[in-house]
Amino acid sequence: MQELRHPGHEGRLAAVVSDITISQSLVQLINDPSVFNFYQLRMKLKYDDRRWMNGFLKMGGLEMLFESLCAFGDYSGSFANLVQRLECVMCIRQLMNSKIGMGFITKSDRCWQMFADGKSLFGQMF
Repeated sequence: MQELRHPGHEGRLAAVVSDITISQSLVQLINDPSVFNFYQLRMKLKYDDRRWMNGFLKMGGLEMLFESLCAFGDYSGSFANLVQRLECVMCIRQLMNSKIGMGFITKSDRCWQMFADGKSLFGQMF
């Protein structure tokens, strides 16, 4: 326990807590992709720190959002389904509107491929 009081260890402990929070957010969304969960994620992306967003992206957060859009399947015509899709798209938009998100997207070949594939996905969604 004495080791945790050393100044260098506090930063590492904060990093571990941040990683756990990111992991929990991803697991929560994958297990229950509800409007509320997407809204919470969007607010976290909007107001949380740069390190959290960077970790979210590095842990496959953007890929998970695109996979969620694909998993919704064909639009069922229900209002709830539409709002859920929109919240997911707004999470992607929040990432794209941030300097960290855009930097990650522009440097990643995989992201470019997802957006290229997403062109046909978004055309089928609405």
